[in-house]
Amino acid sequence: MLVLGAGIAGLAAARTLNSLGVSVIVLEARGRIGGRILTDRSLSGIPLDLGASWIHGIEKNPIAELARQLELSTRLSNYESVALFDKSGKRLSDREHQKVEQRFRRLMRKLEEVQRERIVKKLPDLALSDAIVQFGGSEGEPLTLDAELDFSINTTIEHEFAADVSDLSFYHWDQGEEPRGGDVLFRGGYDQIVNHLSDRLDVRLTHSVQLIDTSGPNVRVVTNQGEFRAKRVVVTLPLGVLKAGVIAFTPTLPLSKLRAIAGLGTGALNKVYLRFSDAFWPKDVDVISQIATRKGEWSEAYNLQPLLSEPILVCLNAGDYGQRIEAMPDHAIVGGAMQMLRRLFGPAIADPTGVVITRWMSDPFARGSYSHCPPGAAIEDYEALAQPVTAQLFFAGEATSRESPATVHGAYLSGLREAKRIALAIAADAHQEAR
Repeated sequence: MLVLGAGIAGLAAARTLNSLGVSVIVLEARGRIGGRILTDRSLSGIPLDLGASWIHGIEKNPIAELARQLELSTRLSNYESVALFDKSGKRLSDREHQKVEQRFRRLMRKLEEVQRERIVKKLPDLALSDAIVQFGGSEGEPLTLDAELDFSINTTIEHEFAADVSDLSFYHWDQGEEPRGGDVLFRGGYDQIVNHLSDRLDVRLTHSVQLIDTSGPNVRVVTNQGEFRAKRVVVTLPLGVLKAGVIAFTPTLPLSKLRAIAGLGTGALNKVYLRFSDAFWPKDVDVISQIATRKGEWSEAYNLQPLLSEPILVCLNAGDYGQRIEAMPDHAIVGGAMQMLRRLFGPAIADPTGVVITRWMSDPFARGSYSHCPPGAAIEDYEALAQPVTAQLFFAGEATSRESPATVHGAYLSGLREAKRIALAIAADAHQEAR
């Protein structure tokens, strides 16, 4: 049995099958396990999660349950604890902040009503950005966006889905189960979870898959380090890798799966960790936000001092700008972050003493942060991507989870799903041979 990819979906599938007595080899292109879970400790050993950071919703969440079983320390994020600044760099009062939020909530309620009506009438889908303008105004007039609304749209939607609203489906952008119980961060790093899951597994690192051939009685997998053969294979590679077409399938994948791969999107949510000698920001807030002069640029930063006991901020950029900064040199990226911080907290702020920057779109083994549903795509595309190809080739990963796409727990559950499917196939084979 082969599992392709040592991200959390692959590790979950391999660990489950291993526990059932199935011999499993995991092939991983990187020189490490974890996939888009990556904890960096280059700044004096401080654990900084460069990919997945939060357990989204700790109620009935298998990752939260794993964390409890392993007695891992976490901290609940308080998204209501925000310091919001306007375009001039002035901190808004609680009342002013509430007005910004209330305005956005009114817009969302209006869009939800229109969304329901259009779906019932079977009208064509459109981009969420177009829907906001067309249906967000009053008395049938188009909505004129301003910096406040742009801020709310960027930090509430685009940061959540790692894509601009122009790249999100009006009908399906918010599909999936709403996580409950709040979100938590790991004090010791998310890699504690994948390290546990990988224990005692046969994981072969730096094995980059080039070809998956299901034309024979066994699946032939060609890598940069030779060939492997197995009766069954689980593909857990990121959607961005599948979209890039860097892996050949023989015979070609079914049309429904090709359409799902082409139809679903993958975007960027990039992080800039900044460590300072001292905290110059309000220590009693979790989030520092600014209504940016240019939409989507340095709108949000998280205060990690309560989590890590270190003066560290992590700045987030998503969608188009999140992708554009990947082409910038590190000093230019840090310069943009510091320009924002000095505007809010004064020009005398010293440069950071340490920096860690992510570039997920440029990562050849990720090619994006996580999946989303673009205009014209449908939630059923997640199901199509999850469907096995005959009884030999199976697919898992966050982009195969209809209920919880773009989440770690969605990826984890997809690995369990395919392990169960394979276990049933193995049992059916055994029953057939016994007859």
